[in-house]
Amino acid sequence: TANDTLVFSNSENKELYQIIEIKKEISREMEKSIAKKIESKATGIITIYNNYNEKEQRLVKNTRFESPEGKIFRIVDSVSVPGKNGIDMGKVDAKVIADSSGSDYNIKAAKFTIPGFKSTDRFANFYAESKSSMYGGSNSNSFSYSKEDLDIIDEKLKKEVKELIKKDISSVYKKNFSPIYDSSLIEYTNNIEDLSKTGIYTLYANAKIILIKDDAIASSLTQKYFPNYSNIMVNLKDPLLLKLSISSTTLNDIQNKIFINVYGNTDIVLNLDQNKLKESLLNKKNNQQDFTAILSNFPEISEATPKIFPFWIKTFPKNPNKIKLIIK
Repeated sequence: TANDTLVFSNSENKELYQIIEIKKEISREMEKSIAKKIESKATGIITIYNNYNEKEQRLVKNTRFESPEGKIFRIVDSVSVPGKNGIDMGKVDAKVIADSSGSDYNIKAAKFTIPGFKSTDRFANFYAESKSSMYGGSNSNSFSYSKEDLDIIDEKLKKEVKELIKKDISSVYKKNFSPIYDSSLIEYTNNIEDLSKTGIYTLYANAKIILIKDDAIASSLTQKYFPNYSNIMVNLKDPLLLKLSISSTTLNDIQNKIFINVYGNTDIVLNLDQNKLKESLLNKKNNQQDFTAILSNFPEISEATPKIFPFWIKTFPKNPNKIKLIIK
């Protein structure tokens, strides 16, 4: 009957437990929200070129520039474009802002004309180019939520995702291992930063499932309750009879050491190391005194009877393959 907290540590040559991750995500549309309209205009930097003459050209604030698709941008401040110098065009950088709000103005790098020069000979020789995309244009709804609304949806989704994780534990099952699931080993993240744009709350869960070797549990219980058998290989007759849970101490350093609460009634089965027994018998005399002395090193054996054929042979074989063990 076990009601204990057992400690397990992995080493380079002995892995007593493994840590398996199960990842889940679940989304729900928020029911209570206040929608606000977000309108913003795209901005960017253009380079204005003067290939007209050697004179400086002043362009006042809000001078229009038109993209090939007909999108109008205006310069934020007045600028003076230097005149050309020989074959080198005069040029200056200027910040522009879209004429209207919306993501349609987040256009890629393009060449711009100046509509105000359209009826003049300057039109072909004054132009601008952007080296990167315009950005920041938007015309959409933004949602805001109260802390109460967020707490309610968060708690609801955590309950649902825990059930999903429980259903998936069978998928990480390994023979001779027992899985241990504990909600304290689940890490949660969410999309709170994007919630105002989408109105959909998404919860991400990363659960750590511990797979503990059944014979490690059996060995630890044996050392405590049956110390005379602590050096013998043992296992659990029915691991499912024990209830396993994580001790809070585990949370500090799960990779190197775990503390497991063990509760319930079970049988521990002693496993005979057959190779060790055979090695102990090799070339030994077949007499009761020597045989009894050999068996004293194997407390897991309650009774044994030697039989040697033919009967006149007085020692056990030198070859372990010629020794046959019949376990009842």
